[in-house]
Amino acid sequence: MVFSCDSREWQIFPWSESVAPQLTQSGCWLQVKGGTMLNGFAYWEHTDEAYMLVLNTATQEFSQMRLPDWLEGSGDTYMVGETRNGQLCIVSPVGFGFYVWVWRANADGIYSWVLDNRFKMLNIVEVTKGTPEEHRELRLVAIIDGFVYFSTSETLYDPLSPAWFLSMCMETGKLGKLFKKKLELDIRPYVMAWPPGLLPQLEGA
Repeated sequence: MVFSCDSREWQIFPWSESVAPQLTQSGCWLQVKGGTMLNGFAYWEHTDEAYMLVLNTATQEFSQMRLPDWLEGSGDTYMVGETRNGQLCIVSPVGFGFYVWVWRANADGIYSWVLDNRFKMLNIVEVTKGTPEEHRELRLVAIIDGFVYFSTSETLYDPLSPAWFLSMCMETGKLGKLFKKKLELDIRPYVMAWPPGLLPQLEGA
């Protein structure tokens, strides 16, 4: 079931039969973390293997999508999303920065993951008036319309540490400071339409 912020209605999708479980080399059940929904496809990042599990919601068919070799076994860190022009992309934190891969066709029309950009986030220190040691690491939260939403060190390590919630534009690399986190909360940004009461009234409308 999906709730629409625009219509204030729930939408019920058809039930899908369970997929036969797959075993990894260690003999464990396939473990995937929370999926991402993009343009009618649901993507689940595998925590151990170098592929994503993909569901076509129109046909209810599953497939596997191979990752860049560099990301094999990195399912707990990278995230799938879309660029501003709608291209499928993968973002992964590397040190104090981000690497971005884009799903792109070559001259022969064959699609593959291409390393598109690298962003160093050292200006976080300047924007938040902190230090790299205080921020510890960058943790991805969501990728929406070409913007990467992420946080710095979580308060579970140190309740007094300056944990920030920030954004980055994948086109310009511009950093946006959103707010400082004071509690260890599970935050998920999303885009919603403005309520009619908050929209400006135009003359003659």
